[in-house]
Amino acid sequence: MWFACGREKRGVDGNRVVASQAAKSGVTVIWNEYEGMPHEVLIFLSALPQAQHLLQLWAAACQAFAGGKIGARELQSGAVRWLIPDCKPMVLGSPVGIAPLPFEEVRKRMEYNATRPVWTGELHEHKL
Repeated sequence: MWFACGREKRGVDGNRVVASQAAKSGVTVIWNEYEGMPHEVLIFLSALPQAQHLLQLWAAACQAFAGGKIGARELQSGAVRWLIPDCKPMVLGSPVGIAPLPFEEVRKRMEYNATRPVWTGELHEHKL
């Protein structure tokens, strides 16, 4: 699995959980996280060097996979945070450790969210 997320992306923690669980399950995970970048970096901020860097990494990964130059067995999992302003890499290590919470806590919160009533404008008391 190949990930590229802005560190300021609203859903980055969810992506970290997915990447971490996949890595724990033996899936090769390549994690790229861009410091200070939002979810829409490629749409609204495409002129920034971080967006250009992300596109280059993405294109290289696609070309390598499509061209058969890299197979899943040849890849090694890794996590990198690309720092502002010049995309210097900060190696985070294994994607296994990038989840913001232990998975049991994530599961507990997911189960809680499944029981919350849909907000209709009325106040409801619901405890975790």
